[in-house]
Amino acid sequence: MKKHTRAIVLALSVLLLFAVLFATGCATTVTVNHLIPAEINMSDYRNLAVASTRGFSFGFFNRPASIVPDLSGTSGYRVYSGLSPYAEVELAQYATRRLNANLANADYFSLISPALTDTIVGRGGNNATMYDQLMRAGASALLTSDISYMDVDEYIYAAEVKKLVTKDPITGLTLPKAEERLILTYFIKQRIAITYRYEIVDLRTGRLIISKTFNDQFERSYELPADKTKVITATSIDSRFESLIDDFLRTLTNQIAPRYERTVLSLMDNKPEVQRVAEAWEEAKRGNIAVARELFLKEWNRSDHIPSGYNAALMIEALGDLPEAVDLMWEVYRASGSARIYSQLDRMKRALENQRKAESQM
Repeated sequence: MKKHTRAIVLALSVLLLFAVLFATGCATTVTVNHLIPAEINMSDYRNLAVASTRGFSFGFFNRPASIVPDLSGTSGYRVYSGLSPYAEVELAQYATRRLNANLANADYFSLISPALTDTIVGRGGNNATMYDQLMRAGASALLTSDISYMDVDEYIYAAEVKKLVTKDPITGLTLPKAEERLILTYFIKQRIAITYRYEIVDLRTGRLIISKTFNDQFERSYELPADKTKVITATSIDSRFESLIDDFLRTLTNQIAPRYERTVLSLMDNKPEVQRVAEAWEEAKRGNIAVARELFLKEWNRSDHIPSGYNAALMIEALGDLPEAVDLMWEVYRASGSARIYSQLDRMKRALENQRKAESQM
C-alpha cells in the first residue's frame, strides 16, 4: 500500500513539474510587422530594367581539374570534382533568375525583364542610345550585375585519426577485443570563394545611383568512404555557390527595396495580479488582438495597472497604429519608470522612425 502511495505521489510530482515547465516556457506573445526602409531611396527609380547577370569564366588553363588531386600521394582514391562542367554558366543563370524573383517578391518595382533588357543592351551603340531605348520601354534605371571572381580548391589529404578497430590495421588479424588505434584516414578539402557586383544607373542622367560588391568564401573537409573501388564524386560545390549567391541577393534586395520585418513580443505578466484582465489574456492567447486591446486598455484607464497598459500598447502596435502605441507606452513608462518599459518604448520609437522613412520611399 505504501509503495502504491509513493508511486502515485511520484507520478503527481512529475506531472506538476511538466505543468510548471509548460507554463513558464509558453509565454503569451503578440506578433508585430513594421516597414523597414531600404538603404538607398529608390522612389524615383521604381521602373527598373534588370539585365542578366554576367558570368565568370575560369578559362581553359585555369579551370579546376575534373579529378581531385591527391596531395597525400598514397590514398588510391579516384574522386571526381564537386564542380560541374558548366558551373559558372549555370550559376550566372541561377543568379539572374533569383535576382528577378527577389525583386518581384519585394512588391516595390515595376520590372523590365532580363530578356527585354538584354535585347536592348545587346544591340550595341553608345550609352545614350541604349538608355533612351530602355526609357522608351518604360524604365527609369538599369541594374546590371556580374560574378567577377570564382575560385575552387579541392584536394585529398591524409591525417591520423583515433578509431575503435577490431582488426590490426597492419596485419589484418582480428584483435581479441576492440582497441583504439591511430589510423591513417583520407579526407577531401573543398575551398571556394566568389565575388558578386551590381550597379544601378539613372537612365535620364547616366548617373551611378549605387555600386556594391559582395565577397564571401566557404570551406569544408569530410572523410572519404572506406571502399576505394566505388566511383566517388565530391560533394556538390555548385549548390554551395548558389547558397552564397542567395545571401548576396537577399542583401541586395534589402539595400534597394523597403520590406516588412516581423517581431514576436512577449506580454508583461499580470503582476500585481488583477482578475479583471483574465479575459483579456484569454483573448490575446486566441489571437483576438482587437478584443484584447480594448480589455487591457479598459483596465489601464480604470486603475493605471502597469501590465495592462504595457500589453494594450503592444496590441495597438500589432493592429498597425504605431504612433498611438508609442504614445500609450510613453504614458506607461512615465507612470512606472521601468527600465523594461523604456526599452520597449525606445524600440517602438525606432520602429516608428523607420516606418516613416520607409513610407517616404513608397
